[in-house]
Amino acid sequence: MHNRLTLQVRTPPESRWTGVELRVLVDGRDVVADVFEAGPNGDPDELLGPLAPERLSREVQLAEADCTEGCCGAIYVSVKRDGDDVVWDGWRNPDAVGVEIGPFRFDAEQ
Repeated sequence: MHNRLTLQVRTPPESRWTGVELRVLVDGRDVVADVFEAGPNGDPDELLGPLAPERLSREVQLAEADCTEGCCGAIYVSVKRDGDDVVWDGWRNPDAVGVEIGPFRFDAEQ
């Protein structure tokens, strides 16, 4: 069974971080917000290219702490194409042990 991916752009009035962010919803749930509150999600202009799936797995930083990654962490996910699917797994935060989320599998056509 596939998960449903929705990407939404938050503008400064909508963002508590007063910047433009890419909100990542999986099956209607803001998965980054579920595991990370230390800073904003990444800028859509910087994330949309890296989130495009390729055959080889690629790690993408979805959010970074407002201070710095080295201080309070960041959220990363590995993205890869697997046949007709896109797989997001290997979630991690360098500042925390075990990020309890995913893996997720999306229909590549979506």
